[in-house]
Amino acid sequence: MKNYFFFIILITIVFGTYSWSMSASREINVVALGDSITYGTGDSKKMGYVERVKNQLEEKEGLPVFVKNYGVPRLTSENILEKLEDTKIQDDVRKANYIFLYIGTNDFRKWIKPAGDKLLTNNMMKGKTIFFDNLQKILGELRSENSLAQIYVFGLYHPYTEFENQHEILDIIELWNHEMVNATNLFKDTYFVPTLDLFQNKPKMEYFQDKLHLNADGYKAIADRAMERIIEIEKNKHSS
Repeated sequence: MKNYFFFIILITIVFGTYSWSMSASREINVVALGDSITYGTGDSKKMGYVERVKNQLEEKEGLPVFVKNYGVPRLTSENILEKLEDTKIQDDVRKANYIFLYIGTNDFRKWIKPAGDKLLTNNMMKGKTIFFDNLQKILGELRSENSLAQIYVFGLYHPYTEFENQHEILDIIELWNHEMVNATNLFKDTYFVPTLDLFQNKPKMEYFQDKLHLNADGYKAIADRAMERIIEIEKNKHSS
């Protein structure tokens, strides 16, 4: 009997640590940070991945979900660091149960230069070093404001398939994504969401609105992947 009560107490602690803030307020708060992908550019339904994840979370948890979407087109990692100095954003981050971060596209494009049918990649290693230094700073800032929220960092996909050296570019994107995984591993309850495979070897017109931005189906694919990761992480927490 004593062992039974000990088991109940242990389960209560494990589950309660994760869900205390949601159960206390009976609502879920989400903060989304990033560039045009978090903003949802290209989606004819004006939802992007953020609103789609919101709807799926409401259906899954049976609780209202409130979103603060701070996605702005053309933002870089340096811009995100600047935004995190905003006291309003800091306050929203403190209240969040989930934080989504999709950044890196404009950092990547800053260091890659078009030259006819190719993209020049000479400076990509320097760009990667600067980006991942910024990414670690961003995650550190988020964790300093909120030690309990789950943070999901989205990886880069490959929209540059029209260029002659697309396979070289793919290798570089994979390297950047690998470093993003390493960055998430440095912080508690911080997880990588892969997106590269979602659109690989598929007709671009099915998922893209233009050369860079996704259409409604593309954003739905990212939202579905995000929910898969959220469910996977929660199952792992409950089984550990």
